[in-house]
Amino acid sequence: PGVTSRQLCVTLGVLPPNLVGLIAALERRGLIERRPHPSDGRAMGLHLTPAGVELTAQAEQTAAQLEVDATAGLTATERKTLIRLLQKVYARDGA
Repeated sequence: PGVTSRQLCVTLGVLPPNLVGLIAALERRGLIERRPHPSDGRAMGLHLTPAGVELTAQAEQTAAQLEVDATAGLTATERKTLIRLLQKVYARDGA
């Protein structure tokens, strides 16, 4: 809560112009709102609205269920190995 657009760009690795439209769309849908940043008078913090919190919870639940469904045929050891390898691929992509 309260992350600035600039911080979000750095975290996601996207350029500010690419984030502007996304933030505007989320705001139009009533999922986020901008509030003055407590320590930087020039910045606005982004906060989830109750609808945004609800949608986030639903998305996390859906993602968790998809992971369970996708790995249902794996043993616990195979699942751990798959996750470790995917993390390795992801870390390599981000380098």
